[in-house]
Amino acid sequence: MQKLDGETEIEFAEGEKSTGLEWFKNFIAELPKLVAFTEIAARDKDADIGDDLVALATEIQKKEEITFNEALRLAAGRRPDLFNAWLMPE
Repeated sequence: MQKLDGETEIEFAEGEKSTGLEWFKNFIAELPKLVAFTEIAARDKDADIGDDLVALATEIQKKEEITFNEALRLAAGRRPDLFNAWLMPE
């Protein structure tokens, strides 16, 4: 984007005029979002789901004597409903 000219207009076959930079920004904005960079947990959202998932992972970690990351993966597998609700809140 840094190399695109923001001043020279390009005329498209449909009669639209736009600079290369404007066209590229619009093109990027229309692509589907693959990663959400928004905050997932906030004060106004229900944090109980995340707390329940962490509690389950902690319980599994103690029983299995594994790392927390491994326990969290197991917890997500055992309770996909909690994991999915935490991952994609409504």
